[in-house]
Amino acid sequence: RSTIEAATLGRRIATLIAVEQGGGPRDGQFDDKVIAEEVTPDVLAITLQDRWVLGVRRRGKQLWLELGESKGGVCCACLLIHMGMTGAVIVQGVAAPVYKSFAVDETAWPPRFTKLELLMADAAGVSAPCVRLAFTDPRRFGRVLLRGA
Repeated sequence: RSTIEAATLGRRIATLIAVEQGGGPRDGQFDDKVIAEEVTPDVLAITLQDRWVLGVRRRGKQLWLELGESKGGVCCACLLIHMGMTGAVIVQGVAAPVYKSFAVDETAWPPRFTKLELLMADAAGVSAPCVRLAFTDPRRFGRVLLRGA
């Protein structure tokens, strides 16, 4: 949580990519099993794009970003990520967490089995250079959900 908080808090989601990337078997496809509850790419874009990260919270395998329409504003939506058994949130350029039998190749971006990638603008709202955040899940047991949207 602290790594993700350091990379995203006070930043704006400039762009999101909601198709699988990194060379997995579903590369280029929207994964409606992982991005669940009938959330479509359009709904994700409308809910997340241009929102500011106001807080980062974690409880067990669940991590959520509290999002607002303005920096320092009121939370109006949450992006909830349930890690499942092999899910991980990776920040480009930061050492990836190591799990029992699943390791992320840090030399390639986006990582293999990326389900959702967020490109964050800096604190002033400028998109370049940006922080990249990817949710990866090779076994597809994790979930990406929207709350309060």
